[in-house]
Amino acid sequence: MLGNLADMEEGARDMRLVSLPGDEPPPDCSPERPPLTAEDLDAARDLAEFHRLLAADLAPRSQLRGLVLRCAGHWSRLGAIPRNGLAEVERRELE
Repeated sequence: MLGNLADMEEGARDMRLVSLPGDEPPPDCSPERPPLTAEDLDAARDLAEFHRLLAADLAPRSQLRGLVLRCAGHWSRLGAIPRNGLAEVERRELE
């Protein structure tokens, strides 16, 4: 896994992933826990797109559609992690 894990506040939507130039995978990456590969990130982006397309075919106010869109959001965020790693999570100020 790239980056350090941190607990997030309930309902935290106003965040984005930030990567600093020259970041490397953390030193705890080992053969048992290899870092995410380019193929992993491509697959995450493909899964996000699939979930968005699936949600488009569901009833607008259905709970299943909401769940599928939430999954799409999670896959999308994973696929958006820069290939050189995740440096931090930065909170955006709401205007």
